Amino acid sequence: MLGSAVELADGGGTVCSGALSLRTHPWLADHTVAGRIVLPATALLELAVRAGDETGCDVLHELHLTTPPALPDDAALHVQVHVGPADPTGRRAVTVHTRPDHHPAGDWTRCATGTLGSTPPSTTEAATDGTPASWPPADAEPLDLADHYERLADRGFDYGPTFRGLRAAWRRGAEIFADVECPPGTADDAPDHELHPALLDAARHAAMAVDGTVPVAWHGVRLHAVGATALRVRIRPTTTGTLTLTAVDVHGAPVVTVEALATRPLTDEERAAPRTPRQARGETPADARPARPAAARPDPAGEPLPDTTASHPTAGHLTALPPAARERHLLDLVRTQAAAVLGHPGPEAVGTRSVFKELGFDSLAGVELADRLTARTGLRLPATLVFNFPTPERAAHRLGELLAATDPLDPGAYGEELTRFEAIVTNLPPDGPERRAVADRLDAIVSALRQNSPAEVPSSDEDIDTVSVDRLLDIIDEEFETT
Repeated sequence: MLGSAVELADGGGTVCSGALSLRTHPWLADHTVAGRIVLPATALLELAVRAGDETGCDVLHELHLTTPPALPDDAALHVQVHVGPADPTGRRAVTVHTRPDHHPAGDWTRCATGTLGSTPPSTTEAATDGTPASWPPADAEPLDLADHYERLADRGFDYGPTFRGLRAAWRRGAEIFADVECPPGTADDAPDHELHPALLDAARHAAMAVDGTVPVAWHGVRLHAVGATALRVRIRPTTTGTLTLTAVDVHGAPVVTVEALATRPLTDEERAAPRTPRQARGETPADARPARPAAARPDPAGEPLPDTTASHPTAGHLTALPPAARERHLLDLVRTQAAAVLGHPGPEAVGTRSVFKELGFDSLAGVELADRLTARTGLRLPATLVFNFPTPERAAHRLGELLAATDPLDPGAYGEELTRFEAIVTNLPPDGPERRAVADRLDAIVSALRQNSPAEVPSSDEDIDTVSVDRLLDIIDEEFETT
C-alpha cells in the first residue's frame, strides 16, 4: 500500500507515499459504509504501522481518525504518511494525508494523526495474556450469525465478500470470541500486508451484533506477526467504553493486540445516504516488506485449524460444537468449497438451497468437491455426494450426520455405569452359570438395541473406485428409484 519511503534531509523525519485505487487494490471496493466506498480505518492503521517499520517503531501508541477518505471510481488516491523526528522519549508523531489523483493541485486532506514508539521487552508475554487455551472456550455460548452481514447492510455497512470474514462467534459474559479468516481470493494477498485490513476489520465484526460502528481511535496497537490469513479473536469492553482486542493465529501465537479501540455509530444522515454500486474484483499487485515473523496459516481455503496435532483437526473441532453451530459451520464449509471448485471468489455465489447441477457441477466437479471436504473433515465421502445430496444444505446436513456418528461416547452420560458393569462381569467365574446367564442377557440387550435403531437409508456411500461393475449398476438403479 506504500511504495516508497524518503528520509527528509533537514531532519524533519520520513515521508512514505503510495497510490491506492479500485484498479490496483480492487478489494477496497467491498468496503462500502454509509453509501460510499471509503478507505477502511484498518487500512489507515496499516499505513501508520508500515511507516513505523521504516523508522524503527514497532508500536502505534495512538491513531485518531479524522476524515475517512472516499475512493474515486476512476482515479487513484495518493497517500502520504509523515513520521516526525523522535522526541526525548523516542516517540514520533505520525500523520496520514490523502489527495485524489484528479485534483493534483488541490489541498491534501488529513485523515489520521497519532504517535509511534517502541515496544517494551515484556510485550510478547502480555500479548497472549488471557487467551483461552482451548478454542472455542468451553463455557462460551455461540452467537447466531446466519444473517449477520445482511443486518449490518441494513444499518449502512454494505460489506462485500472481502470484508465478510467473520466465521463464528461466541459470548462469555461481556467477552466475545470469534474465528475470522480471509475469504477465498483474499488469502493470497495477505503476505503483501502487515495484517490485511479486511481481516483486521472482520476481527471486530463480532462486536457489531446489535448495531454497526466505525472506529475513531486506536490505542496501544502492537503487531507481532505478519501475513495472517486466519485469527482467533478475543474482545473485551473496558470501563471507559472502548474495546480491547487480542488476536492469535491458528497455533495460538500472538498476531496483534489493541489496548483500546474507540468506535461510534453511524448518524441517521449517514445511514440515509444512497449506496454506491460495488466494483468487481481483479488482481492486486503489491510490494510489502514484512519486518516481523509470519503468522501461521490454516489449511488453504478451509477453516482455521484448532489442533495441528490431530489427523483431521477440523472434524474434531466441529464435533465439539453444539448441533446448531455445527450445522452453520458445515454449511459455510460446503458453500465455500463449492465456490472454490466453480472458480467463484466467495460462498455468496452458492445459495444454501441451490442445486449443484444447476450451479454447473458435473461428475468431475463433484469428485473435486468431495475430495476437498474429505481433506477438511476427515470423513470418507463418496464421489457421488453432490448427486446423493443435491444442495449445499442437504450436503452439510449429511456431513453433520457422519460427524455425529464418529463422535465418541460422552463419558459423563454412560461411561461410569458401563465401567462399573464391565468390572463386575469380568470378575465372574469363567465356567459358572452366572457368566453364561449374563452373556445371554447381554446378547438380548444388544439385539434389542440394534432392532430399535433407525434403519439406514441407502446412500451409496461406497467407494466408486473399488465396487464391482454389477454393484455400480445397482447403485445407479437405486439413485434413479430414489429421485
